[in-house]
Amino acid sequence: AGGSPELRGGKRREAKDRGIGKVPEVADEVTRRREELMEGALYADYVLKDVTATDADARSEFDAHRSDWTTPERRRVSHILVKTRDEALAAKKRLDAGEAFGDVAKQVSIDTQTKTTGGDLGWIEKKDVPAAFSPVLTFKAGQVSDPIESKFGWHLVKVTAIEAPKPMAFDAAKEQVKKGLLERRKTERRAEWVAKLRSAGKIKIDDAKVREFAKANAVD
Repeated sequence: AGGSPELRGGKRREAKDRGIGKVPEVADEVTRRREELMEGALYADYVLKDVTATDADARSEFDAHRSDWTTPERRRVSHILVKTRDEALAAKKRLDAGEAFGDVAKQVSIDTQTKTTGGDLGWIEKKDVPAAFSPVLTFKAGQVSDPIESKFGWHLVKVTAIEAPKPMAFDAAKEQVKKGLLERRKTERRAEWVAKLRSAGKIKIDDAKVREFAKANAVD
């Protein structure tokens, strides 16, 4: 929280004087937050404290699942942006008649950032494509879309090149591999810990019981 220590202390004293902590909803929320912190500390300091994923582990994981690690398909696209559908249809008619896409873009596109380069938008991946433009992901190189509407106007989109997926080098994938491996190991460790508690018959585990366990073992 912002403010000086004196101000923060004053706010805490005011809340105490007003009995805010005794309001059931506030008290419940404070208790829940405290239990969540204790639960997190229990996992971090005890259950998961020795769970790691080294570079060597990542290398082994990468080698065992090489087919999972590829760069996505990329497509180079250009567009012509105009204000109305009629203008887009007129531009499409010129393209169908054989005029070069770049020439038409330079003459009629209202996108000042791309018209001078013939409408070139550069390389895109599937994750970059809004839903309305998703048909472009199935086009062959050289294919031009029908008019597509957006909040900016009407677009004609051309796929100028397609780069197929290709295997990633380990150095490029290493951090992603390590992150995924670490999260998987943490999940497995949590499951093992819960299984041991269940087998001991001392506690029935669910989210609420985990918090109760953390609360019961907290040191004030």
